[in-house]
Amino acid sequence: MRQCLPCPQSCVNCTSPTSCKACKNRIKLQDGVCLRKCDPSYYYNYANNSCQPCSNSSISNCAGC
Repeated sequence: MRQCLPCPQSCVNCTSPTSCKACKNRIKLQDGVCLRKCDPSYYYNYANNSCQPCSNSSISNCAGC
């Protein structure tokens, strides 16, 4: 029998108990983890509330990269 496991506390939606698909307000999604701030090699994408790697960015003046 399948068992429903809770998402991490900062997640709104998840694929497993350790991997988020969406985060609560003012928290950013980066590689399946909800963070308050993107890592230095990532930029914040406002459109989908996630941290994206700067290497994949078409933005030339990416803050923090």
